[in-house]
Amino acid sequence: MARDFLSPVATKDQAGTLRPPADLLASSLIHDEHPTGWAAWLRSAGVEPNGTWRGSNFSDCDLVLAAAEWPGVALGSLFLATPSLTLGLLVQPYDHVLDAGRGWYAISTQDRLRDVDVLRTWDWLRRQATSASLADS
Repeated sequence: MARDFLSPVATKDQAGTLRPPADLLASSLIHDEHPTGWAAWLRSAGVEPNGTWRGSNFSDCDLVLAAAEWPGVALGSLFLATPSLTLGLLVQPYDHVLDAGRGWYAISTQDRLRDVDVLRTWDWLRRQATSASLADS
């Protein structure tokens, strides 16, 4: 459905306190447990992480995005964050994104693809992925 790209997301107020990406080192960073995380994003943005992390760690990427509505900055999946970004609940303070090296897929067996409800679900997923891709451009 889509490749996964990561970027910092935060409330408008929180994002307003950030200027260069190095400012993130003094922020409360919201983490998830995926192997591609803050250190990789910071390095790709030209900032050497100092190893000192302040913030919260969550095991689920949806919880990370929900926590970004608190004080703090989350490294969010832009595919999952699209609704919150579109509604203005969160903003993306930097244009820089990191390819997470993973994607979002929908799979099915061939016989299930004959089911009308499954086909409707696939059509809905396709529309969602298309609208998320359009929002990124």
